[in-house]
Amino acid sequence: MQKFILIEPAIEGWTGHYYEYSTRVCRAANEMGYHAYLAVNKKFQDSENAELNFISTYRMGQRLVPKKFPLYYFFRRFKQKNIKLVTTNNSLTITQKNKKERFKHFIKAIFTRYKIKAFTKDTANLFTQLPLQQNDVVFIPTTTENELMGLIHFFKQNTDYQKAAWHLLFHSDIYTDQLKKALHLLQTMKCNNVFFYTDTDPLTKLYNQLNLVSFNTLPIPIEKNFGENNAIAKKDKLFINYIGDARTEKGYHHLPKIINEIQKKTPRPIHFTVQSNFNIEEGEPAAVAARRILETYPAELVTLLMQPLSPTDYRELVLRSDIILLPYDNTAYSARSSGIFTEALVAGIPVIVPQNSWMSSQLNEFKITKTELPEFAGEIYLTSESISESLLKVISQYDAYEQTAKWVSEKWLDFHNPQRLLSHLFSK
Repeated sequence: MQKFILIEPAIEGWTGHYYEYSTRVCRAANEMGYHAYLAVNKKFQDSENAELNFISTYRMGQRLVPKKFPLYYFFRRFKQKNIKLVTTNNSLTITQKNKKERFKHFIKAIFTRYKIKAFTKDTANLFTQLPLQQNDVVFIPTTTENELMGLIHFFKQNTDYQKAAWHLLFHSDIYTDQLKKALHLLQTMKCNNVFFYTDTDPLTKLYNQLNLVSFNTLPIPIEKNFGENNAIAKKDKLFINYIGDARTEKGYHHLPKIINEIQKKTPRPIHFTVQSNFNIEEGEPAAVAARRILETYPAELVTLLMQPLSPTDYRELVLRSDIILLPYDNTAYSARSSGIFTEALVAGIPVIVPQNSWMSSQLNEFKITKTELPEFAGEIYLTSESISESLLKVISQYDAYEQTAKWVSEKWLDFHNPQRLLSHLFSK
C-alpha cells in the first residue's frame, strides 16, 4: 500500500490548528486508500488517537528560539530589554540599539543553522524508520526556508527521496533571500518530484513572481461535518467570540476598546468569549496589557479562556458563536489564510474582517445576490477604529446576516475540503 507521510514538527500536543489541519488530511488520505503517517514533534505523546499513525521524531517546533537551545535564556533577556553586554576580555560593549539588533540577528543566524541541521537529521531518522517506496507521497503543510534548506541537505544525502512525490505548502507572505537561495538550489538539482503550493491565490501570485519554481493554490481542508449539529439553542443574548491565541497581529489588543464601545450601544444583550492564551510564553507586550484590562470586565459581559483548547472544546466554542470577531492586521493577513475564518464560514457564522485582506476577498468571492439579505456573510471594516461600527451593524441585523452565512457555507464546502486538497496532490 502506498504511504502518505505528513510532516508537521509544530505538533507538540492534542490542540491547535496544526493538529487539526494535519489530522483532517491524514484521515482523508486513509479513506482514499493510502496508509497515512503523521510525523510530529518529539514532545507529542500518542495515547489517544488509535486511528492515525503518529511518529514523534522532530526536535524543532515553531518557537523562535527553543528553550533547549544553549543561548535561549540569554536571547530572551536580550530581546526584552536593552542590556549591556561585555565579553570575557572586556573588548565588546553593546548598548546602542543598532548594535543590539545586530547581535540579535547574529543569535538568530546561529539558531537558523541549528534548526536546518536538526530538520535534516530528523528527516533522515524518520525515513530510516519508514523507508520510502515507489509512489509514496510526502506532504509538509507548513514549509519555511529552514525546512526547505533542511530538505535540500537531506536530498543530497539520500537518493531514495526520488521514489516519492514531495509536496511543500508555504503560508507566509514574506519571502527572504534564504528562501530564494533554497529555491534556486532545488531548481539546479532538477528535482522533478518536488511540488510547491500556497493556500491562497494572492500568495501564489506573490511566490510566482520569484520566477524560480511554479506555485499552485491548494484548498483548505475543512471537514464537511465540521458545522454539523450547529443547533445550539438560541438564548436571550448574542455570543460574540474571539478565537485563537492572544496575538498582536490578530488584533487582540483592540478588544478592550471594541467591547467597551459595543456594550454602550448594542441594541440587544451580548456576551464576549475571548481566547486569551499567549502565543509565546511571556506574551507580546500589547497583548499582555490588553488582557489585564479584559480581566477587569464583569463576568456577565466577558469570559476569558486562558489555556489552549482541546479539539473538542475548540469546535464547541466555534459552534457556540453567533459572531466571530477577526480584528486582524490586514498588512500581515493581506495574502495569508485564516483557519478560524474558514471554519466560521463552514459553520455558517457571520464574521467581522479587515478590508484588503484574503478574508475580505473571500467574502467578496462568495457573496449572495439576493437583495433582501446582506450580500456578505459578515462585515468588512475599513480601519481598526471602525471595527465596533461594523460589529454593531451585524448585531443590529443579525438574523439576516446569519441567513447569508448559512448560504455561503454550502458554497464554501464545495471548494475547501480535505478530499479536494488530496486530489490536487495525488494528481501529480
